Amino acid sequence: MDLIAVWGKNKDAYYDAPDLVRWANGSEATLDDYMNHADDTQFWVEKGIYGREMHLCPDVVAIVTYDPYGGVWAVKGEGVESMGLDLQDPNASDDQIYAALNTGKWTYRMIVHRNEPRSG
Repeated sequence: MDLIAVWGKNKDAYYDAPDLVRWANGSEATLDDYMNHADDTQFWVEKGIYGREMHLCPDVVAIVTYDPYGGVWAVKGEGVESMGLDLQDPNASDDQIYAALNTGKWTYRMIVHRNEPRSG
């Protein structure tokens, strides 16, 4: 179930704790719940004069693998938009993959599956 953290319009989400944390079904959540899920897949919803919300999606995980036929890193997963990344290096670091993956509205928690070199 998604977790929603809310900041008022005069709060800085990068420095201030959220004003409210709740589960998507409306039940109350805690700051500890927020901290435990802070690295999960997430996206922001701007609420204008009411501030902004961060939606954390613990069940959404991007699976990233190198596609040797397409020559790019590819993304798939339940709840993830399948796509090819603008990254062609089969030896790219996890940091490079993360940066290429998280250029849009969503910030994904990811699992990188690397192809093992074939032996003789």
